[in-house]
Amino acid sequence: MAIYHFSGRIIARSKGQSAVCASAYRAAEKIFDARTGITHNFLKYKSDLMHKEIQQPENSPLWMADRAKLWNEVERVEKRKDAQLAREFVFALPFELSCAQNITLASEFVQAAFVSRGMVADLCIHSGHEGTQQPHAHAMMTMRVLTAEGFGLKEVAWGHKSLLFTWRKNCAENCNAALAKYGHANRIDHRSLKTQGVALEPLGQVGPQGAQSYQQRLLEHQQVASLAQQGKTHPNNDNLVWNLLSYLRAGAVPCESVLGYPELEPRL
Repeated sequence: MAIYHFSGRIIARSKGQSAVCASAYRAAEKIFDARTGITHNFLKYKSDLMHKEIQQPENSPLWMADRAKLWNEVERVEKRKDAQLAREFVFALPFELSCAQNITLASEFVQAAFVSRGMVADLCIHSGHEGTQQPHAHAMMTMRVLTAEGFGLKEVAWGHKSLLFTWRKNCAENCNAALAKYGHANRIDHRSLKTQGVALEPLGQVGPQGAQSYQQRLLEHQQVASLAQQGKTHPNNDNLVWNLLSYLRAGAVPCESVLGYPELEPRL
């Protein structure tokens, strides 16, 4: 089912980050960072890479189509130790659409939202972590205006919050248009649940590692309950009793996982 996610951040040297490293990771490439002398090799992460491309505004230098040259030049022109290097947005793509349809959707959105304003965009589309189907796109954008030679001054207007709200809305509209075009009934909404008038509390992001951890805890708790029903003990029984109790009270584990666990019944 299609979900809405659109988040942005700044890749900054003050955080110990590198635009070259970030790009190499997202594109699953091996790129040498001329500023640090480090070769960033992420070739082993190609398994979930669906597509990658560099989009350029008209009349921008041709060398910017080279990922290594582009981000090494960004690193070169930024002199400050706390320099902001790139702006990145991550957005979910509809699960219902095919790989080719999602590539077209993401590419057209990035072109209209960012490249048309003068940014160079490094777009990488991933299928999701191993064992999941969570298609999403990473779009890294340059932050300086372009000149015939390369980069000019920083463009402050691209960082305005009002523009971020516009991009969030446009992303949802483009996804919904694609869903309608290809005959899917599901729709997404960029607005908060409160703004939509939905009486639900938003949940925190679990992520693939959290989901795996949850399943492992649930399996172990079910084993404890099973052993307790047989009058036996679990190797980690003492700790698990208290951990499980806290999980139950927090609503993180279903009550069904401890049916017949006599040590817990008086405390529930």
